[in-house]
Amino acid sequence: MIGDLVNNKADLAWGWITQNEDRQAVVDFSTSYYITATTFGVVKPSPVPAAYAVAYPFTLPVWALIFCLLIIVPAIFLLLNVRLSYLRLFLLLFGSILNQPLNLERKSIKVTILVLTWLLFTTLISSFYSSLLLSFMTMPLEQRILQTFRELSNAIQKGKIECYTFRQGLNVPYFQSSNEEYLRFIGKVIEEKEWFTDVHTKGLAITTNKNVAIINSALFLQRKNEIPDSRPLIISDEALFLNNIAVAMRKDFCCKRRLNTMITRAIEAGLFDFYLRISHRRLSKQAENRAPKLLTILDITSALFIFVLGQSLSVLSLFLELYCGKWRK
Repeated sequence: MIGDLVNNKADLAWGWITQNEDRQAVVDFSTSYYITATTFGVVKPSPVPAAYAVAYPFTLPVWALIFCLLIIVPAIFLLLNVRLSYLRLFLLLFGSILNQPLNLERKSIKVTILVLTWLLFTTLISSFYSSLLLSFMTMPLEQRILQTFRELSNAIQKGKIECYTFRQGLNVPYFQSSNEEYLRFIGKVIEEKEWFTDVHTKGLAITTNKNVAIINSALFLQRKNEIPDSRPLIISDEALFLNNIAVAMRKDFCCKRRLNTMITRAIEAGLFDFYLRISHRRLSKQAENRAPKLLTILDITSALFIFVLGQSLSVLSLFLELYCGKWRK
């Protein structure tokens, strides 16, 4: 559009045109009627698979601590002269974590204190685990979202994400001339790989399964989220720079003062904000409603695996007992 003004093919260029020094050298701009920040949005990643949800409630160090206690505590009971085998004690303590009764002879105060301490520990652990597991099953875990341009640069460097922006705009030159190395890297990669696909930089639905980031104005990204059947974007709070949106005019345009007066009146009357709200409302009504997600076989795969493993071990132990019994006879 700026080229049409320079070549005298048009008098005005009205759209989301930002002001900058290069453009001001060849055309004039009206009073700015909107200010928006340039930031980036990341396509919302897929939820963490629920098949391994049984291991999600606790971190690896917590699981390791529970396992170590299951190994150590039976030995402590043996030191306190509890008349049970180590394996029997281990199974009883493990069962108590699963809310099974802990049937131990408490002939001394030391054993009683240890049993009460263990029961308190297992009650808390089982309660925490049950509540966290339920929340993970009903609300799937989300992968970590990129929040800053530095994190975006690191993700691009590791090949985890593709980053798109407008070909004809201020973003790539701004990156390439930045004093920050990570910003220059973003501009370099975008230029080398030509990440300027129209699907991601224009008002079209995002349907790709790839991890994609889009650098654009916050308003554009918000409107992108309201397109039906488009993958949602998580918009960063970090602003790269602010854009002053204005009407571009030829240098010899005759009605500059009158146009500025009309734009100022429209701003004071709130017309631009009004039409933006109307546009957002219209797009939001077209968006697809989310239906509640039911649990599937895939969601309980880990629980089924544990059940099958336990049954297999039980059958194996049964055959071993039968075999050993016949061998002894």
